[in-house]
Amino acid sequence: MEELPLELRAFRAIQKQLPDGSIQPIFEINNEINLILKVRVKQAVQAGEPVTLDKIHPEECFIDPPIYDEQPAAYFLCQTFLLDYLILFDCRANQLGLSQEEIEELKKATLNYPILEYAENQEFIDVVKPKEKLQTLISSNWVPAPGCCRHAALYIHEHQTIDDSSFLEVVNQAYSDDFWQKRIAFWQETNFFQHRLQYIERAINAHLEKDYICSIYVLVPQFEGIVKDYLGLAE
Repeated sequence: MEELPLELRAFRAIQKQLPDGSIQPIFEINNEINLILKVRVKQAVQAGEPVTLDKIHPEECFIDPPIYDEQPAAYFLCQTFLLDYLILFDCRANQLGLSQEEIEELKKATLNYPILEYAENQEFIDVVKPKEKLQTLISSNWVPAPGCCRHAALYIHEHQTIDDSSFLEVVNQAYSDDFWQKRIAFWQETNFFQHRLQYIERAINAHLEKDYICSIYVLVPQFEGIVKDYLGLAE
């Protein structure tokens, strides 16, 4: 990344609606983003006093929408979380014919922001320095992947080197039942893979039960099928 002129850690695309109904695009990157969060505190906080995680309810942290000329603006926010991304957006402000009551409602903070996960990621980056650990992964012929990045970087931080036999188990533990259940829930919500999802889920469950032969025989045909489905839709 040192060779690049810019490391893109976050960006926010804003669509400010002008009085004539046209849209003025505004693009913010990295520190240009003025992200305003609203949280519920556990105790009274004085003006100017630092707000730490122990003083708030982190599960009740919400993003304030950008406001221009006292009007809410549509926006799309993307932030990096290690090798993963956080994507949040709210484009309702650009709907036509909104009443003043609806506009006032859109000014309220409604989208939940994972402040605890963000703080944990920042601490992890400061202490473990995962970018440096990725170089060890690459030099040891292990391909970095979002699912196991945190576990792998922490292992290298603690052991300095990679022992293939023990490191393989670390990678395997990263792809736990909790990891796959979140992916399956996302695929169900987005209607990915459609009728193939039931077989992909069976293959994952077989893998978690260490029935690797069953897992492979069920999963491999789905790769070919997904490609065929895509090509059929693209025709």
